[in-house]
Amino acid sequence: MGGRHDYSAVFAADRTDARISLRLLPPDIVERIHYYPPALRAARFLNDRLTEHVRLEDAARAAGMERCAFSRFFSARIGMTFSDFARALRVERAVDALDARDVGIGELGASVGITHSSTFVRAFRRVVGCTPSQYKKRRIGSREEDYR
Repeated sequence: MGGRHDYSAVFAADRTDARISLRLLPPDIVERIHYYPPALRAARFLNDRLTEHVRLEDAARAAGMERCAFSRFFSARIGMTFSDFARALRVERAVDALDARDVGIGELGASVGITHSSTFVRAFRRVVGCTPSQYKKRRIGSREEDYR
């Protein structure tokens, strides 16, 4: 089943100047992602396929590694598991979408590859520290204060 993704584009160009926006992660983790080529290839692979179900095996293959070796490498070198990284990246893109437009929670989760709204709300809370609804209320409140 691993053949369903095209991995050639991941290796085709060395896009060292193209950084992935990761505002919700600590700066040291962001630097490590960009420092280690296999981690960056896996991050780009995931970033390009956020609406899809990307398995650890898919990310490992994009990084040019075996699944177990990649899992150990990512945890040891980056300081978080790949699934925690994937959650943070998906939630960051959801925050971007919430900031850009008014969108429902179910649609928002699906737009970043999390199909169940309860799973999405739990992931959002874990990364941002509040629910998407609370985030929207805070965002609206801060915009109203800007107009005063």
